[in-house]
This record gives sequence, C-alpha cells and structure tokens, in this order.
Amino acid sequence: MTIEFFAIQIIGFLGTILFFLSYQCRSNKTLFRVQFLSYLCYTVHLLLLGATTGGISYILNTVRSFCLSSEKHFLKSRWACGIICALQLVTLMLTWDGWWSILPVTANIAATIGGYTFSARKIRLTGMLINSPLWILYDIAVGSYAGILDLYATSEGIVIINELPVESYLCKVVPSEMPASYQKEALKAQAVCARNYAERQMEDYAYPEYQAHVNDSTDYQVYNNSAQQDASTEAVRETAGEVLKYKGNIVTTYYYSTSCGKTTTMKAWGTSENESNGYLQSVEV
Repeated sequence: MTIEFFAIQIIGFLGTILFFLSYQCRSNKTLFRVQFLSYLCYTVHLLLLGATTGGISYILNTVRSFCLSSEKHFLKSRWACGIICALQLVTLMLTWDGWWSILPVTANIAATIGGYTFSARKIRLTGMLINSPLWILYDIAVGSYAGILDLYATSEGIVIINELPVESYLCKVVPSEMPASYQKEALKAQAVCARNYAERQMEDYAYPEYQAHVNDSTDYQVYNNSAQQDASTEAVRETAGEVLKYKGNIVTTYYYSTSCGKTTTMKAWGTSENESNGYLQSVEV
C-alpha cells in the first residue's frame, strides 16, 4: 500500500513539474500542449486517490488544453469556453462530496476563462494566483495525508509514516469506519469509540522500528480510506477530547461492522474476564 501511495504522489508531482514548466514556454500553443500532459498526470493522480470531483474536473482541463491548442475556430471560441465551464458546474453537482468539491471546479473555471483570453499575462496570473492555490488546498483536503510524512527505506521498499494529531486522525477514521450519511449521534458515538481505541494504541508502539502506533488498515482502525466528510468532522469536533473510562482508566472500545444481534465479552479475544475489563458485557442489540 505504501508503495502504491508513493507512486500516486510521484504522478502528481510530475504533473506539478510539467505545469510550472509550461509557463516557461514562449508561445501559448506550446504552453497549452505542455499543460495537456500536466493535466493527464493530475487526472490519473486524483482518480487513483478517489478524488472523483478533481479527477473528472481535470479531464475537462485536458479537453480545454486540447481545444486551445487546436486550429479549429469553434474550439477556441467563447462558445467552447462557456460549454467547458458549464460542464465543470455539472461535474460539481454530480460528484458533490462536501465543500472541498468547490475548490477544483472554481480553480478550473478560472483557468478556463483565463486561457480563453489568449493573453499570456492573464493566463499566467490566473494559473499562479487562483488555480494553483485552490488545487493545493484541494489536494490537502482529499488526497491525502494531514500532518507530517516520514519516509523509511527498507529492504522491501519504502515505508511511509504519517504523524499527526489524534483529532486530525479521527477526521479520516470516522468516515472510513462509518458512512457519513448516518445520524449525527451515531457518528459522535463512533468518534468517541475511535478516540478511545487510538488513545489505548498510543500507549505503546506497534511498530517500534518506525515509532509508529498503528497502520491504516482493519488491523487497527481504517484511516483515509474515505475522503473527509463534513458530518464526520463535525462529530469529531463536537466530542473533542471525550473518552470512555472504567474505574478511572481509558478503556479499549471494540466495535465491528457486522453483528448477529448480540455482543460478547473479552472471551471473544481469548482473554478471561477480570476487574479491568468488566465494562465489556454481552447484550442484545
């Protein structure tokens, strides 16, 4: 998984390099062609990350660059500009996934209008002052990983360690473990359970060689499998710092995706019941 993530980021980085190199081109036609390649990289990058709005929006960017570098009059007309901007708005409506969906569409509409002015100065100003900043914010919001990324070279490849605050971690755990469409109180309960679980895991390193407490899979809690959602983030913020305790100690709050209608005790994990885990009782649900 870490190698896959690294490869996806390399594709995005290549797109960034091509995008900034495009502004070194002496003619608009060459600029649009280099940006065409840049947008292809960005499209692949975003679709692989699961950022649907950004990915489809960049497909339209690729179409725009093709149109602007074309010899056909209609493809370089204001009508074509209007059609592409309208398709960006349709993309926003069909792929809406929270407020961050507005960022790539706004960025690309601005870049489209700037491109169709055929003014080198306006194209560059729009790209540097509007398009690029909004895309950076979008990439941070959906793609990827908040906090600090540390890379370790091993005999098997590269290990990526993501270091971030617990509350930021939970904002991407909760939507990955429970659909954001669930009721608010259910999301808040999930947030508290996830926080408890994280706090207990932080008591020791699961990967001491990397000073890491957990991984991002079902081995612990699923992290960043789904894009951050407004409802989930609100649930995390409204329960900020809240944990469950038993006899003064933070408890391990086990949860599951599928139930037969009845919970169990610590026996399910091969542990006998004692005073420290008495909070886990078998109940009908």
